[in-house]
Formats: sequence, structure tokens, C-alpha cells
Amino acid sequence: MTTLLTASFFLIFNVLGVGEQITQHIYSLQDQLILSQEQLYSYPNNSDGAPCTPMDHEYYRDCQPQYFTTDDGMKGWKITLPEQLPLATPAYYNGKLYLGGGFGSYSFYALDADRGTISWAVNTGDDGPTAAVVDQGIVVFNTESCIIYALRASDGKDLWHHWLGDPLMSQPAISGRKVLMAYPGERGHMLICLDLFTGETYWKHHIVSDIISAPVIDKDEVYLASFDGMIYCYSLEDGDELWRENYNATSAPWIFGEQVYTSLRQNEQSIDEHGNEIELRFEGVGILSRMTGNRENDKLFGYQQADYLHADRTSTLALEQAQQDASVGFSTAPSTAQLDKAEENTGVFTVSGAWSYQGSRPVIYDQDCFNAQGNILQRTNPDNGEIVWKWEYTGDQDYGRQLTPPAIVNNKIFIGSNSGEIICIDAESGEELWKYNCGNPIVFQPSVMDGKVFWATANGKVFCLDTGDRNNTGWAMWGGNAAHNGWVEE
Repeated sequence: MTTLLTASFFLIFNVLGVGEQITQHIYSLQDQLILSQEQLYSYPNNSDGAPCTPMDHEYYRDCQPQYFTTDDGMKGWKITLPEQLPLATPAYYNGKLYLGGGFGSYSFYALDADRGTISWAVNTGDDGPTAAVVDQGIVVFNTESCIIYALRASDGKDLWHHWLGDPLMSQPAISGRKVLMAYPGERGHMLICLDLFTGETYWKHHIVSDIISAPVIDKDEVYLASFDGMIYCYSLEDGDELWRENYNATSAPWIFGEQVYTSLRQNEQSIDEHGNEIELRFEGVGILSRMTGNRENDKLFGYQQADYLHADRTSTLALEQAQQDASVGFSTAPSTAQLDKAEENTGVFTVSGAWSYQGSRPVIYDQDCFNAQGNILQRTNPDNGEIVWKWEYTGDQDYGRQLTPPAIVNNKIFIGSNSGEIICIDAESGEELWKYNCGNPIVFQPSVMDGKVFWATANGKVFCLDTGDRNNTGWAMWGGNAAHNGWVEE
């Protein structure tokens, strides 16, 4: 709601020539609200673990945006962060982008979304910031190595943080004043619920292994898929486990109406050309009851062979991820990561790989299901499983999954490729509208706000492309909003 009100005031008053002043005043009021919340809730500030500290400007002084125009006439900017490491989805909030310096970095940045300049930067107490979530003036993220942080979005002040455990391979979620996060604990992993404003613990619950991408919150419930294939549902209020089922889930779920949609793996036995028995992996979208967790579709729709769910230790991406693990001290993954379960279910076998894994997560838009499996983007009717259309991408097969999960706004799909293309596709017809090749692999889902597409690359670059249509908006961060289940409220 805050984002929409800000945008609405800007549009109204820009006609009068005072849009910038009004917008800045609104942002100032929001900052004052956060300041009053600091006084009201008395943050425990730096309760355990190392705090975030302001970064020396000299470190990023030479990081300046470059501006460009595409062959189609769209204008944009790009900036290369100093670390030049794999980056996650940028999170948009009140005219700024928030993202870490990449896997292995000790940096977290806020960028001006219009100009691409660095607004503020902090040093984190541990390495590997995940994708961030932002809500109510607070940006929350965790580092791969140990700590969850809550910073004031306006200036990066460390409001509270907690040491949780090593490694942290997923990202947090926010709903209301609750923050959800998974971490390694006794007998596997834990799901913890913290207060957004104070960092105090509401509840925590044991789960078998780390979760894929992030917890997903819808209404009064928390849903998650763990790397061993289990799907869970909890009460957001008190953490009571409502149900759990092992369907070999390979992505975070999407909640729509009374149903849960998620990608599932199935194995089939076959015979190769030499007469040897082999196991083939297939993937498709399953529908579950949100009340009971029971499967509602007998046959997975979009069902196709999924060689990408086999561990490939020789690909360019796998070798890079192994090097990234080694750079942060993981010659082999720690036992707390339980990557044996992740490898069995998804083919992921490195900490870096689990940190960036998003799977074939579906999105429900206009009553239909959209997801990217391997090099296929498809729209499916969930009522009968019929494929409405398929769009096939031909790109680099040696760099992991070829397509990111889609971001969908304004009847358009925005998706990235491992060959460096950001692609816009008509959601109704599946027709490719335009594409732009940035020349660098894109692994994480893009964000789309205020008519602009934002994405980050596997080698430390952040891009913005102005589509010229301000109706292209609503997908502010990974999963759309801070709860990872849709669009920013309008």
C-alpha cells in the first residue's frame, strides 16, 4: 500500500511540477515512522553476532553507473559492484534497490533505482548476503554464513540481528510484523518466527532440512518446501504444524485460493542404448489442498523429462559453484547443510548452488499456471492440465537452468536466461515481445516496478531497463512481495 500511495502522489503532483518534493516528503514521513518505532520498541540492536557497519566510501567510489539505449530505444543503466560475485534478485522499495554484494561478499547495498548510483552501503558481519525482502521501512536479509539482519531501509542502520547458524542457504519472508527464516539446528533445521521491529522470537519449529528459496506466507499460514522434498504448512500465529507431506517437491510453493501449487519430481526406470537400466527424472506441477496437503491432480501437468535435476559436476556452472564454496572455506559442504538430501532431490550439491537454487517455481496469474522447466516456459490450465501455450528457449546448456522463474505483471512475463537475455513475453499468447542481451548470465528472477525491469547477474552486475510503460509494475522482489506469494499490495 505504501508503494502505491507514493507512486500515486508522485503521478498527481508531478503534473504540477512538484512531484520530487512531494515524494521526498512522503519518504521523510516514512523514515520518521521507523524512528518512532525504534523508540517505541527499543530495538535490542546487535544482540548477537557481528553488526552491519557503514562501508568506507573509498571501497566503492569508482562504482559508477553506465547509461545505455537498446536497439529498440529503451533506456537503461548498469553498474558493476566491486566484488563481481554472483548476485541475487534486487528488491525494490521507495525508489531504491536493495541487494547484497554476492555469494562470498561482506557487502550490502542500496542503489537509486532511477540513476543506479549507490545510496548507501554496509559491511556485514559474515559473508554471502541472500536476496533481501523489504517492508514497512525495514530491509531484512541473511548472510550465507550465519546472521539474519534487519536494517533501516532509508540509511542502512543496523536495527537488530541474530546469529542463527552456518550455512543459511535460503532467504527470509515478511508478513505484517513477522519474519520467517530457516536455519540449521538440532536434528536437522529449524523454522523461526521473529518480530520485524524487535527481533524477538515468537516461535520456532523443527524441520527436516533447509528450505528451497524461502518460506511462503499467505493469509494466516506459512508454507515451505525443503530440499529433501517435504512440503510443510504452519500456522503463522503460533507455529503449529498443520500438515506435512513428502511429494519430492523441487520448488517453493505458490498459494492461490484453496490450493498449493509446486513443482514435483518423479522418477521412471528405463533402458539405455547399451541395455543397462537407468533412472530418468521428470518434473511437473502438482496441486495440493491448502487445508490437508492432499494431492488433487493425479497426473502432474507440464510433465516432462528433467535432466537438470541430476547432479552434473562437470558443467561450467557446477565448477564455478565449487570454486565459490572453496572461496568461503567449504572444500566440502558442512554436514549441517545436508546437501546429500538436496542432491538426491534436486541435483544441487554445493552451498553456492543451494543458495541460488530456485527450481521451476510456478506462478498463478489470470487463473492459469505459468512456470519455466528447463528451457520451456509454459502456460497451463490448472483445471484440466491442458497446456495453453509453450515457449521454447535455445541457449547455453552448460550453465545450469536456462531460464529463471518468471515475474508476471500487466499481462507480461519477464524472465532471464543463463545466456544473459532478459525477455518479455505476452502472457496471453506466449509471443515474444522483445529481448535484450546484457552479455552476462542471469540466474535469479528479475523484479519489475514503476515501468522498469531490474536484474542482477552471476558476475556482479546490476541492470535496469525502462520499458516505457508504467503499468509494468508490482513485482518488487523475489516472489513478487515480501511474503513471496504475489504482488505488492495496490
